Parts: sequence; structure tokens; C-alpha cells
Amino acid sequence: MDSFAKRLEKLIGGQKQSAFAKFVGLGQSTISGYLHGMEPNGSALRSIAKACNVSADWLLGLVDNRHREESAQNASRYTGLSDVAIEELHKVQAAGYGYLVDKIIASEKFAELIVAINEAVNLADPPETKAIDELLSKQTNKVYLNPAYYGAVFVSTRMLSEIIEGIAPPPKTMAEIYMETIDNALDQDGSGGA
Repeated sequence: MDSFAKRLEKLIGGQKQSAFAKFVGLGQSTISGYLHGMEPNGSALRSIAKACNVSADWLLGLVDNRHREESAQNASRYTGLSDVAIEELHKVQAAGYGYLVDKIIASEKFAELIVAINEAVNLADPPETKAIDELLSKQTNKVYLNPAYYGAVFVSTRMLSEIIEGIAPPPKTMAEIYMETIDNALDQDGSGGA
């Protein structure tokens, strides 16, 4: 696991140490010291964890899940998803789209979709076919496209489409709307079909 200095470095990211120090309520020299191996006291650890919304255990390198919230930690442990994946799911939920994720995952076809995506990922650039692809590309002056990869992508796209159609049927085409409008007008007019 990462050290406190490595975890702190991840939190600081691309911002200046002085800006980060101000954000967490500590001095820039203190932050610099931490980045060079100095260990934080309890008060500083609490300040950084609270300001950055991470757990003190994560900051100290004791756990891999950075969340302070126990429910997020439990979700990560239970599902095996990374803390980043849990956070992305939370963002989707907070944006009001959690019901869609729930319906997609609860779909009977979800496991099949994951298998299809996995096949596409594994076929994207298998090492044993890379040399053949390069040879064919040179001989034909064209990019050789691995048909198995595109087949797997097509299958996964089709499966996702089926899942989405199960949640909300596709919208009607303009022709269907036009025909319905004519049928309704004829029905109201009394001169309709039967």
C-alpha cells in the first residue's frame, strides 16, 4: 500500500502545494514536510481527511478505499468495485440517473453484456495477432481490422440496446407517428377502416 506521502501527493494532484495547504488549513511548509516523509499528527490528519473527504485510514495507507463513508467502503468490499467506480456510481445517483443504472444492472442480460464487453476488450489487441495485423497492413497498405473484435463490439452494443429497450421502448419512427395520426383522424371522422 502507498505511504502517507504518496496518498497526499495523489490528493494534491496538479495544484500548487500552497493552494492545497490553504484548502486543508495547514502551512505550506507542513505539507512539504509530509511529502518528504514527515508523519502527520492527529489534528493535521483529521484536517486533511475532512477537507478532502477521504478516510484517515486511507491517508495513512492502511486501506485501499479512500471513502470516509462506511456505506461506500462496504459497497466496495461487497462488490469488489474500486473506490473510483463506487464514486462514479454515486455521481450518477446524485444526478438523478441511479434508476437507470439499477435497471441496467438488474437486467437479465447484464451478465451477458459484461461477458461480451470482456471479449471485445480481450480481442482489441491480442499479442498473438498483432504481428499478423501488422504484416497484413503492410502488404495491403490498409489497416487490417480484427473481425472478431468488431463482432464482439457489435454483440455488446446490441445487448446494451436490448437492455435499454427493456427499460424504455424505442421511440416511434416518423412513419409510425404519421400512420397513427391518419388512423386517429379517420377514426374521429367516422370513416375509419372497418
